[in-house]
Amino acid sequence: MASHNIRINPYTLQNLYTTNLVSLSKPNAAKKYLGENTEQLVVVNNEPKGKYIADADYALLTQILKACNINILNCAIVNYHTQQQDITTLIEQLNPKKVLLFGVSTLQIKLPITFAPNHVQYYNEIAYLHTNDIATIAVNKNAKMELWASLKQLYSI
Repeated sequence: MASHNIRINPYTLQNLYTTNLVSLSKPNAAKKYLGENTEQLVVVNNEPKGKYIADADYALLTQILKACNINILNCAIVNYHTQQQDITTLIEQLNPKKVLLFGVSTLQIKLPITFAPNHVQYYNEIAYLHTNDIATIAVNKNAKMELWASLKQLYSI
């Protein structure tokens, strides 16, 4: 028998290769948010110029969350401008306990309820808060004070 003409019966071949040599499944989708999400806090903003959040907005958001004893690296920052995900998708992917919407309305994410800005609202065991975009909060003292009052309520500060 020549070495280039070896025949192996199908049963023996199957036993030789009990695991797949090549995976045909799709790899995990790329992470569509910034951060680790260990706090189960999802921050949704609407940033047309960047992948997740503008640098100046990131700096202010870091300060805001730090005042609430939250490290920004432990939340998930989603850019609605590039993702445009509805609330069902966000919940499936990120399993949030709290959702902060900066410059994004409840209608945009298809949340089935509406409520006043800077008002903490619970729905299906998730706390929601929608407010102005971060750039507006940076320059508008009243917007900053309203947000802070809501965050104090949300985090019992």
